[in-house]
Amino acid sequence: MTLDLGAIAGEAWAVARRDRAILVPLAAVFLFLPTLALLLFVPAPPTPPRAGQGNAETMLFIDAYRRWISDYGVHFLVTSIVAAFGGVSIMALYLDRGSATLGDAMARALVLLPRYLLASVMVMVPAIIGLLMLVVPGLYVLGRAMLVGPVLVAERPGSAVAAIVKALSLSHRRGWVLAGVATIALVAQQMLPAPLLAIDDALHRMRAANQLVIIIVDAGAAALTAAVALGLMLFRIALYRRLA
Repeated sequence: MTLDLGAIAGEAWAVARRDRAILVPLAAVFLFLPTLALLLFVPAPPTPPRAGQGNAETMLFIDAYRRWISDYGVHFLVTSIVAAFGGVSIMALYLDRGSATLGDAMARALVLLPRYLLASVMVMVPAIIGLLMLVVPGLYVLGRAMLVGPVLVAERPGSAVAAIVKALSLSHRRGWVLAGVATIALVAQQMLPAPLLAIDDALHRMRAANQLVIIIVDAGAAALTAAVALGLMLFRIALYRRLA
């Protein structure tokens, strides 16, 4: 079956418009606020050395990055868990047969969250390795594994491994198409907030920068990031409904 990505995106957009009274508050609490907190309170990680620089610069970067992880790694872990809970809650609202209300969906998400986090780590490790080495393999992994979350919520497999196996079977022979979707999502996540993040960086370098302006700029960047995350989540839900 040929995937009609336009139709799937249209379904996701229709759901977003129809249920915006529920989705906007959910996205605000679980996607927007954690991102805004990171932008306001966690400094950017150290910049890697340019290609061709010596071992001394590389070791300085590694040391600085270790200190940054030690100081702020917990912040990223907590915000990632909060965002994951919000994402699973949204998927449960649309895919879990036992979730008739938002409260039901959130209760179900709490049960599924450990399994979802484990599956996410199992997917992201090879994806990050692929992105760092040759880019394309990482995008292919992300595309093939795009339905892990929906499978975990809708079909309730007994383990994270079973969810990944089923997601891979659903995306069989569609890997490159879905890799393209993953590429668009990654580019959107990086490019849309980039101008605001550049302004944020410039403002932080100014000793007399107005804190209200920084908050407004960071809020705009966080809102764009949350919107992309919500859009991709609704696309994954619509895609699963087409392929399941």
